[in-house]
Amino acid sequence: HWTVDDWLRVVFSDETALYLYRNNNGGRVWRLVGETLTDRCVQGTVKFGGGHINVWGAISRFGISLFCEVGDVMNGDTYLSVLESELLASIRVKDVAKWFETNQITVLDWPANSPDLNPIENAWNMVKNKIYQEREIKSKAALWERFQAVYEEVLTPEVCRDLISSMPRRIQAVIDANGGYTKY
Repeated sequence: HWTVDDWLRVVFSDETALYLYRNNNGGRVWRLVGETLTDRCVQGTVKFGGGHINVWGAISRFGISLFCEVGDVMNGDTYLSVLESELLASIRVKDVAKWFETNQITVLDWPANSPDLNPIENAWNMVKNKIYQEREIKSKAALWERFQAVYEEVLTPEVCRDLISSMPRRIQAVIDANGGYTKY
């Protein structure tokens, strides 16, 4: 029952991988006319070679809160390190839950692997589409430089506000789909 104003007080964070060579096949959904979107219809993704960088970032109604390159694996220790060095500075211990409690940050009860509910997933997609408009990027350093330029250019405060303001519609779409896939 949250309003848009309620959602605009939330900081959304997530990590993503950026690859040197993008898979140009794009995502495909196969379904019959009028058929609802189900697991059977969706083609899974496959990781591909060429090297990559992992990035963690956050958005709020004010635009991009922060972003940083993280190691090969985003586990609890890495996440805690990112929170300590990046998030707290941007929005002014034993495990991640304890860190949030200690720093008096309310964490929403959020389902794992819920891209339909996290507007930063759309933000990542917008950034990646812009990154890969450039010809082949040949090094991880060049990919990181391109990411930094594009992230700040694409994710303006207006874009982030629009994405976050879609939360009531996203929630309703997931409810209407009984937890299944939505257009988001």
